[in-house]
Amino acid sequence: MNKSKKTKNLLILIVLIAIVAIAVGYATLSQNLVLEGTAKTLAKSDWDVHFVTDSATMSPDATELHDGVYDQEINLQELTGTFNVTLAPGASIDYDVKIVNDGRIHAIASGTPTVAIDGSSNITCTVTPVTTTDLYTEGATKTGPDEYTVTVTCANMTELPDTAETANITVTFNYMQNHT
Repeated sequence: MNKSKKTKNLLILIVLIAIVAIAVGYATLSQNLVLEGTAKTLAKSDWDVHFVTDSATMSPDATELHDGVYDQEINLQELTGTFNVTLAPGASIDYDVKIVNDGRIHAIASGTPTVAIDGSSNITCTVTPVTTTDLYTEGATKTGPDEYTVTVTCANMTELPDTAETANITVTFNYMQNHT
C-alpha cells in the first residue's frame, strides 16, 4: 500500500504540475489586442451647395419688337436668388443658373426643381435642366456645376389688363447628401 500511495501522490503531483504548465502556457500564448481611435461627424459648415453665376437672355421677340418696354435684373447670392422682370405680351426671358458644391459632402439634386407662382395667370415659369450631375467635393472626381434654365414668359395677349399684373415666382432647387 505504501508503494501505491507513493505512486498515487506522484501521479497527483504530475497532474498538478501539468495543470500549472497548461495555465502558464495559455497565459503566455494569449494576448488582448486593443484598437483605439476617434470618429467625428462633419459639421453643418461642411455643406456648401450654392449658386455661382447668373445671366439673363431676353427672347429675340422681346429685344426686337418690344425694345425699351421691358427691363430685367437678376441677383444671386450664395443660397438665394432673386429676379425682377417686366415683360411685354409674348416676351420671355431665360435665366441661366449654375449650382456648385464647394463643401466636403457629396451632393445630388433631389428631384426636379419646383415652381410656385402667385399672382398673374398671364405669366408662366418653367425650369429646364441643362446639365445635372452628382456634385462631388474636392478630392473626388469633381463634376458640375449643375446648370438650369429658368424661363419666365408673358402670354401673348391681344388686350392688356387695365392695370399691370405681378406674379411672385419661387423656384426651389433641392439638394441632398449623396452617399455613393
